[in-house]
Amino acid sequence: MDSVDTANGDSGVCRGSFSLRLSLYILLVTAAIFIAALLVTYHSAHKRMQSEVVEHAQIALDNTTLQISTILQEVETALETTSAMIGEEGCDAEVAYAITEHLLINNPDIVGSAIAFTPHYFADKGRYYAPYSYRSGGEVCCKQLGSEEYRYHEMEWYSVPISSGEPCWSEPYYDLGGGDAILATYSYPLRNAAGDIYAIFTADISIEQFADEVKAIKPYPGAYNFMISQRGAFLAHSRAEAIISETVFENAVRFNEPELAELANRMVAAERGVSVYRRGGVDYYVLYAPVYTTGWSIAVACPYVDVFRGVYELRNNIIVIFGIGILLIVVLCYITIRRLTHPLKRLTLSATNIAKGDFNLVTPEVKSGDEMQQLRDSFEHMRISLISYIDELRTTTEQKERMASELRVA
Repeated sequence: MDSVDTANGDSGVCRGSFSLRLSLYILLVTAAIFIAALLVTYHSAHKRMQSEVVEHAQIALDNTTLQISTILQEVETALETTSAMIGEEGCDAEVAYAITEHLLINNPDIVGSAIAFTPHYFADKGRYYAPYSYRSGGEVCCKQLGSEEYRYHEMEWYSVPISSGEPCWSEPYYDLGGGDAILATYSYPLRNAAGDIYAIFTADISIEQFADEVKAIKPYPGAYNFMISQRGAFLAHSRAEAIISETVFENAVRFNEPELAELANRMVAAERGVSVYRRGGVDYYVLYAPVYTTGWSIAVACPYVDVFRGVYELRNNIIVIFGIGILLIVVLCYITIRRLTHPLKRLTLSATNIAKGDFNLVTPEVKSGDEMQQLRDSFEHMRISLISYIDELRTTTEQKERMASELRVA
């Protein structure tokens, strides 16, 4: 009995181990396939989405820089064309008003224009004389800009072209006493027949109109934009008080963001590209491109969570499908393995009965046509052979005992 119980226990352990191992093998292989498919799909989708966001945001950024550049070039062309009309002979002190007024009427993007003459150019006008036309309430108004309170000779839009002799755009500034707005000025030197500069012809544009165009770049709900000047001053920002009064470099130091400082250096260097930037615990893709005419630069920051929202949803869906698939596989494996191993259980019971000496128990039928049926047929053949062998052994033993008995009698 002990040997029989041990056999039963061993067979039970083996049967359970076989089922468990088979189930684990199937689950491991299936899980490996699912995980590999998930990683490949996720990586491919992530890479494709990254490419699409760069392309999508880059198009919006390029359109804005193109619009700004077009306006700036139109202003330059208008001013240079008008200056050619003045010629080397110069213009009368009062005619200068008509020229600047004409420039504004024909160019809606220009908000102000002045012809700032060199000191004492007109003896009767004093040291400062700069006829200025500007827009106010939908109308074009005129005033004399130069005075002791408004010393334009010391201002960048005047001093830089005087010293270089070349037309140029000024750094954006707040024109207190002139246009009373944040402006950028295109300055064009006027020369006499001797080639000497006698005045600076200017065209002012409002930074506000460009700020609105920059803010309109919205490739994603959480995206934010900013524009900086060649010196890093904010020209467009989500905080209106930061415009002109703050620089991107000051913000980088204030908030201890070396990545922002590095990005700012690339922007003021008129570079174009894509950077990864972390702000307030949120990762951003930052696309930046220069406005070559003025040296300004525009950046569009797109949060990762918006950029890869579709990828994250796909990942979550795949994980859910993976979980459901694994659960179904577990159930199917359990049912299938139980059905496949059921004949083994019956064969094990038959083997136990045979071990107890019951050779008359019929082996269960298996008609699967596979190795399981071959095992059953072999087991049945073994049972029949054992019965035959035992019968023959019994007959031989009886004969030997009868002969031994007859010998003893003799």
